[in-house]
Amino acid sequence: MGTSLGSLAIRTNIENFDSDNFVKAIFGENSISTMYVHRQYGEKVNITKTSDGFIWIGSSKVVDGILQNGETNFIKKIYEYLNKPDLMIALNEYDSGGTYGYGIIKNGELIRRRITLSYDKTIESGNFLELEKEWLEGEKIIGKYDEDNDCFKKYEKKLTGKELEENEDYKICRVNKNTGELVSEAELTQILHKNIMIEYFGYTIWESVDKVEVLETISYYT
Repeated sequence: MGTSLGSLAIRTNIENFDSDNFVKAIFGENSISTMYVHRQYGEKVNITKTSDGFIWIGSSKVVDGILQNGETNFIKKIYEYLNKPDLMIALNEYDSGGTYGYGIIKNGELIRRRITLSYDKTIESGNFLELEKEWLEGEKIIGKYDEDNDCFKKYEKKLTGKELEENEDYKICRVNKNTGELVSEAELTQILHKNIMIEYFGYTIWESVDKVEVLETISYYT
């Protein structure tokens, strides 16, 4: 699945899944496999089936709509088409842009979403998941980067907003309420994204090549 990710993962036991029929039902009758056209038109969508029972819909349009705007139109259509799967997970991971996000859909309802688009912009809704609480219920403090240990440590002095902007060694950090570990607010969603993947899939995107087999991938223009 690569080292960047913008997909909606669906846990389903549906038999005889047909990617062509699925894409036409969800994205429109004009959708066509990239095998049959010589140039791109419309939005590109990848449909991947993996050996752990998930169908992955690779579509930045769908995932961004869910995570950034809380859109549920595609969720409802997919939920009905795939015989009401109990779990869908929207995942966004782009290391180059520092964008990380996740959304949890249970029984067709978007119960939790969080996405960090930049250092000072995070969008979220829904109650904290249990695995988020050790971080998101932790105290916010000023941390100073410790280069020798590659981590942040508590900084006792007060700093103005301008001083924080001008010095990259100092960041607003969150303290893990269980371990006392510090993570900068900018990196927090990345940590939570990793924990979400381990909790629901048993692997991170970086480990996926070794942990799960890709059974089929078909690309479409929609």
